[in-house]
Amino acid sequence: MEDRYLFSGNSLRDYLDERLKQALVKCAYLPLDQVSGAQGALTQEEILEEFTIEPPQLREEKATLDHEDVKLDARYIPGRYVRDNSRAVLIDGTRFTFAVPIEGDARAFGMRPANRIWVSLPPAGGVMGQELRASFELPADTLDKEAIRGVKTQFDRWLQEVRDLAVLARADVEDYLGRLYAEVPVAFERRRAKLEKDEELAASLGVPLRRRQGAEAVPVRIERRRPVRTTHQPSSASTVREPAISDQDYEEVLAVITNLARTAERLPGTFRGLKEESIRDLILFYLNGTFEGRAGGELFNGEGRTDILVREHDRNVFVGECKIWAGAKSLLKAIDQLMGYLVWRDTKAALILVIHTKNTTATIDRACESIKTHPLLLRALASDDASVRSDYVFVNQHDPERMIRLALLPVIISPKPVAPDGPAPVGRAP
Repeated sequence: MEDRYLFSGNSLRDYLDERLKQALVKCAYLPLDQVSGAQGALTQEEILEEFTIEPPQLREEKATLDHEDVKLDARYIPGRYVRDNSRAVLIDGTRFTFAVPIEGDARAFGMRPANRIWVSLPPAGGVMGQELRASFELPADTLDKEAIRGVKTQFDRWLQEVRDLAVLARADVEDYLGRLYAEVPVAFERRRAKLEKDEELAASLGVPLRRRQGAEAVPVRIERRRPVRTTHQPSSASTVREPAISDQDYEEVLAVITNLARTAERLPGTFRGLKEESIRDLILFYLNGTFEGRAGGELFNGEGRTDILVREHDRNVFVGECKIWAGAKSLLKAIDQLMGYLVWRDTKAALILVIHTKNTTATIDRACESIKTHPLLLRALASDDASVRSDYVFVNQHDPERMIRLALLPVIISPKPVAPDGPAPVGRAP
């Protein structure tokens, strides 16, 4: 085993602070081609993935027990009288080893969490791969039912100590993840803005840039955040040309939101406490880091509590809505709200549905079936995986010839696991 005691090494908080510092330093030295355009979004996602740490979690319901015959030194057994302590006195004994599977970063089980208070020694044990192991030994001449119950009592006490410390370690990691996902995008955007400003200032001098010695001439396309393109299509009711977001940009907008949804699913502890408007703000941040409007600035704006809007002049050409699943009635009400926003031909929308339920598959199925009951639904499009995305076509309530495309994007954030009240069941190791 790697550690004599669990949760007794270096400070976990200091280790996490250092990792965050390394992530921010990495952002501060990125070149322009790594922070601009579509590549910039990929680079930022790679940095977040590189420095993400999965929160530690016990799987005590899968604990197993093994035993082996050993020789024990009677000098170190309490209550044993040994006449000569100068040499080992070996007696027969049995070692019981409990193995508890763990998830997340195993290093967290060896470091000292913040806010821990020792009233005794930390729990003895070790980390072996993705398992915690603790051993208890008994002399052969004391092996009876009472002694075995005593071993189980010791294990339960040990497990409770580990469980309490794991909660503190998990809180440290989740705090770190919250800071990582808040500070890295800010540092990334600061770096991008600085480099683009340098390019503008250099170009304004009217002097050709000097190539570094030994550098080859490599054609590189350098662009700012790509604008979202809108087309103008005539209305059947008039000759006025109406704005519409392009299909390509619509798909890219949905891809950005979907990527963030996958991140939320991988880190439920970080996103679990966020409200609808907080998730909306995160989506806005990522979208504005990828696209820009016709006149620059922020194309994606928030109105109300949960809306994500793309506007062309005074028209909404894309609307996104964040909603936490609260039943079919609430979902249909959200769709009614979206239909009220989208009144122009070929407009497009997304409903970002945050799901905290345990049976997510049943919830998604129920949401899809609920949408099919909406009176304005024209048809449901084929979906490869409804847990990722499903698409629907609606008609405008005031003009049946005007179509509205709606994408349902589930964000699955698993609920916080509940620790069992009683001692963990222990199976025998194979």
